[in-house]
Amino acid sequence: MPNTKPKINKIEYLVRRIELAKKKCKVNYFIHFGIPDELDELNEIRKFDVKMIKVFPEDIEHYGINYIENVVKKCSELGIDLIIHPEDPELLKFYSGIKLIEKHHEVRHWKAEISSILYFIKLALKYNIKIHFTHVTHPLVVDLINMFRGLVKVTCDVTIHHILLSYDECLDKVDHPCICKVNPPLRDKEVRLKLFRKFLNNEVDVIVSDHAPHTLQEKYCNDYDKCTPGFPNLEILSPILLTLWKKEILTLDQVINYYSINPCRIAKLNTNEIYIGNIANLVIIDTSKGFEINPEKFKSKAKYSPFTGFKTEVTIVSTIVNGEIKYIHDDYQFILK
Repeated sequence: MPNTKPKINKIEYLVRRIELAKKKCKVNYFIHFGIPDELDELNEIRKFDVKMIKVFPEDIEHYGINYIENVVKKCSELGIDLIIHPEDPELLKFYSGIKLIEKHHEVRHWKAEISSILYFIKLALKYNIKIHFTHVTHPLVVDLINMFRGLVKVTCDVTIHHILLSYDECLDKVDHPCICKVNPPLRDKEVRLKLFRKFLNNEVDVIVSDHAPHTLQEKYCNDYDKCTPGFPNLEILSPILLTLWKKEILTLDQVINYYSINPCRIAKLNTNEIYIGNIANLVIIDTSKGFEINPEKFKSKAKYSPFTGFKTEVTIVSTIVNGEIKYIHDDYQFILK
């Protein structure tokens, strides 16, 4: 994602990130480009296989809606898709209440999602551009997006925390309220359950981790504005999804579609189907042995989680990327001997 320091909104920063990824990254990846200061930057990014431009609410506030529309028009001409974090900064300000971490879900109102989606669907109708809305939090937002399917090229995703945790449920599980701060925020339980039902009914396209690896020191903060938003979910999303399958809440086809097939389709990537002659991008899973989620064992620098103590019913044994074993669980090292 382009919200790094510095932001990936210049070709020189994009090149720097690609070179860094080539040296350090063990898995396949691609990089989203941010909103550039100059439109001409967009002319060069196709040669770097950038498939999507990511738009944050802060971008709309910083650049203004006229410039954002020019970016959308340019992306349409270049055949580049958009991925939108749908929160209207104007409505966020209008509805924002007292800035307390414990009331974060009230400070960032869900109506800001509706406003943002309406704005970008209008641009999709005008410029015939493909848009993916990420981190949708409200069932009415899902209904709105689905109403326009067929009229515009639109897809959406939900996160594991927005379907499994309400804000109050999260606060009950952690020792500091800042750990529960994420943008867009967790909603109340009734909304969360309705969103979960939309997910179970295949009314969204993808589930995502929204991995935000802030340190525990950053999260132990009592200042609302300085409290960093986000969860470290990358390591636990697969086991949680597969546990929902084991509990017969999801089918295995749903897990595969939500977390592999559909993301690849939307991002225009190889779907990694398993057949002789295809590149071996595989995850090996032990479906007979689970574990208790313990953030202290995370590989991420973010050693916290509202899912602490959750008992999975599966274990990720190994990850194979492009035919090479890139990871194997400590308990299964005997396989290599």
